[in-house]
Amino acid sequence: MRPLTLRTRLTLALLTGAIVGLTVLTAAFNLVFSVTLNRDATALARERASSLADLAASELASGERLRPETRAGVGQPGWIFANGRELVRPRAAPVDEQAARQLARSGRSTIKVSTINVLLAAEPIRVGKRAVGRAVAVVSLDPYERVREETLVGSILFSLLLVAAITAAGRYLIAAALRPVARMTDRAAEWSERDLERRFALGEPRDELTRLAATLDRLLDRLVQSLRREQRFSAELAHELRTPLAGMIAQAQLALRGQREADSYRRALADVLESARRMSACLDALLTAERAETSLKHGRSELGECAAAVAESHRPLAARAGVDIEVEPAPERVLVAAEPELVERALSPLVENGCRYGRRRVRVIVRGGSEQATVAVVDDGDGVAPDEVEAVFEPGRRGSQADTDHGGAGLGLALARRLARAAGGDVVARPGPPGRFELRLPRA
Repeated sequence: MRPLTLRTRLTLALLTGAIVGLTVLTAAFNLVFSVTLNRDATALARERASSLADLAASELASGERLRPETRAGVGQPGWIFANGRELVRPRAAPVDEQAARQLARSGRSTIKVSTINVLLAAEPIRVGKRAVGRAVAVVSLDPYERVREETLVGSILFSLLLVAAITAAGRYLIAAALRPVARMTDRAAEWSERDLERRFALGEPRDELTRLAATLDRLLDRLVQSLRREQRFSAELAHELRTPLAGMIAQAQLALRGQREADSYRRALADVLESARRMSACLDALLTAERAETSLKHGRSELGECAAAVAESHRPLAARAGVDIEVEPAPERVLVAAEPELVERALSPLVENGCRYGRRRVRVIVRGGSEQATVAVVDDGDGVAPDEVEAVFEPGRRGSQADTDHGGAGLGLALARRLARAAGGDVVARPGPPGRFELRLPRA
């Protein structure tokens, strides 16, 4: 069974509401109309009984003997009971007679005889201030029943026609209201396949359609960002792995070129192992950046501990380069809103850069702040030229003062900045000398 469309579901909801509402209204209308008819029949019967009682009272007061023709003066059939006797009686069925006597004796004002569908009403006959009897009038309820039935059938037919009209009009209006939504959905699907730069651009949301347009625009933006992240990830992966792979290939080709001594093979294998480690570190860093950019929440870490761990891991590199690494912790604990792995991987390229381009000393300075914490890596080298403080963060770019003989670690300043920005921070370079890079992260 195919699922119902939104248009059909809304139409069914409208139809159900219309049926329920009109059913309640029809029932209420007929109930009120029935009560009104009953009240009108009762009022007519009592009016006739009152007229008959007034006529009988005037004749009794004059001392005249009531005659059957008295009914003709009233114009309607009725009974007159006075002084314990029935003085006037119309031609009626025995059930009418019995009900009229019962009503006259009971003191009630009305009684309905359901077997013949009539209503009897009684009014007192007063001569002076004394009640001498009662006058009983009769009203047939058949006309009222016919009107009640005709009204019920008519109201039902009218309700059915109204339900059909409401359904037709509602279906048309629902289709007209959903037509822009269908067009927007089709366009968004087409743009997602062919032109990701297209947007609805309807301005600030002010109704349902503009809110939908804004939502679709945001979805397309996220789709574009996701595709760009994938493209950037592929580009950075190719860039960062190119140098280690080239080194591994060169060492392997050199080792296979002819017979070599065992030490030569050992150095070649060591170089290959170092290149493999660079590739592994590069992959780990790229995956860390990707996870950080797509994660909805960040962890916490102590910035001084991360700085100390990164400095310790780079001491062998510093020893080979002939520089010393000094860590200057902050006076207090500095907590940042980032995972320790992310902080260390973002800081590693800065420390490695200082070890490779510093002359004798590299300082790692940790400082806290009200909203951001900072780790500054300062070396005593030439640093970055003033007009290159942004260019050095582009993949594949080196500063003009950099020595091309230094091998890269495979991480790069561009990846360090990406990691920092994924955590809500940044990496910036200061013009030298001396060389100075700062990792900034939000406080936890």
